[in-house]
Amino acid sequence: MLNFKWWLSGKKRRAQAQVEEEIVAKWEQDLDYVHLTAAHRDLYFEIHRRHKKALGSYPSIVAPKSFNECIAWLMLFDQRPELPTYMDKYAVRRIVEEQIGAEHLTELYGCYDSFEAIPFDQLPRSFVIKATHDSGSVFLIRDKEKLQRRKIRKSINKSLARIYGAGKGEWAYKHIVPRIIIEEYLGDTSEPQPSDYKFHCVDGRVRWLHYIFDRGTNKKEATYSREFESLDLHLAGDFAFTPNPVERPANWTRLVEVAERLARGFKYVRVDLYDISGRVVFGELTFFPGAGCYITDDNVKFGSLLDIDTSTALPPVQADAALA
Repeated sequence: MLNFKWWLSGKKRRAQAQVEEEIVAKWEQDLDYVHLTAAHRDLYFEIHRRHKKALGSYPSIVAPKSFNECIAWLMLFDQRPELPTYMDKYAVRRIVEEQIGAEHLTELYGCYDSFEAIPFDQLPRSFVIKATHDSGSVFLIRDKEKLQRRKIRKSINKSLARIYGAGKGEWAYKHIVPRIIIEEYLGDTSEPQPSDYKFHCVDGRVRWLHYIFDRGTNKKEATYSREFESLDLHLAGDFAFTPNPVERPANWTRLVEVAERLARGFKYVRVDLYDISGRVVFGELTFFPGAGCYITDDNVKFGSLLDIDTSTALPPVQADAALA
């Protein structure tokens, strides 16, 4: 058994060494075609390692065609100092209020530096707990009397202690101060979770909608054009795919308007919204969905819908600039 483990660990080291050699060779080749500098190198290697591990291949950043390749290009060449603020779930609220109005925000019950600081006795029966600096640390509390406090504390504390995005190329997250926010619970606690309207926008215009529904049961997805025509494209492999599940929302024009106002000034951003009985509610802004590692047969088709402008590039963000 010991010899087998030694052989296995040796095989893993050799495979990792081969990946590093391949990335070095690709880096040297890409230097001739795109404006890479020494400041890009660590992030370039991080992105390529992640793609190789998740997808079994490396992204083209010289001529990005697929959705994943477009996201990889954006992570490298569209680094903006303001992105950490837009991705911070607490700090972005002020921006949203200024751009589209406070009526589109969830009610905020508080922002805290630690789980222990949350005054649970002062909170309403239902609410949402979120970490401000990552993706996925969200807890929907339908009834605080049934709150699994020890379990959630452990998960939140683990989240607050980690640098999210490390090893995935999502550089902006490491510049966000880890905090906890408590927000309004959207919708009726006796009903399924509200559906997500995820608007993928390029240059301030919606290119397509990724619609997610039936979360908490058998989560499903569908994709639509800006005109709410079914695209019949499948993005997330862990969602059941339903080509045409709903009627066009009555306030579709308003949903698109809000998404496009929030997307102004960015080459690409995904604007997440909710439709709560006709009320358009802001969710978050996402600039690196899935770290550009979606497994889908429609990757190139989604890339063609993005059609991002790769003729201009920004220099890498320095730590002091991002935190300013």
